[in-house]
Amino acid sequence: ASRNKLIGNILVELGKLVKLENLEIAHDNLTGHLPTSLGNVSTLQDINLEGNYLEGGLQVTLGFLKRLAVLTLVTNNFSGFFAPSIFNLSSLRVSSLVDNQLSGSLPVSLGYSLPNLRGIHIGGENHITGTIPLGIVNLVNLIGIGLAENRLTGTIPDSLGMLKKLQTLYLGGKRDLNCGCGHVFGRVAFIVVADKTDAIAVT
Repeated sequence: ASRNKLIGNILVELGKLVKLENLEIAHDNLTGHLPTSLGNVSTLQDINLEGNYLEGGLQVTLGFLKRLAVLTLVTNNFSGFFAPSIFNLSSLRVSSLVDNQLSGSLPVSLGYSLPNLRGIHIGGENHITGTIPLGIVNLVNLIGIGLAENRLTGTIPDSLGMLKKLQTLYLGGKRDLNCGCGHVFGRVAFIVVADKTDAIAVT
């Protein structure tokens, strides 16, 4: 369901829906935290809670959802550090966490525990710091990377050019990132590096 003007918290009882595969409550007025009981719904494959007012940390129990393929939490008020368990979901294909208040750094394990990841989008109002993990080159199925408007530092790995399926790379607003990514520019179809208003199209 979406745009149904739902209000209030996500009920703890949701954890009793042990055969639920898709949870979509987008563009409503949900508030509060994700219930830890959500981790009991081991059949979940797709979670879409975009456009609500949910807050708090991303629960460790999300890491229990071993079948989860798509996680969409765009435009909420989630904050705090990433729960490491989220980056151990080998089934995850798309993670969209744009426009929250998340902080901390991208884990080194990012490139080693998500073999099926095709899209990772953690831009917008988040506050991710540190460097882009070199191991990201191991995510051979990546099609899109979105890390715009964060606080990343260091060098954009030249090894990103080895990701043969990569089509889009969004790093706008990265004043503290150095570009050592000539091979990337030669392959990727659409790149935003210097600023969110500066697009470099490469053919």
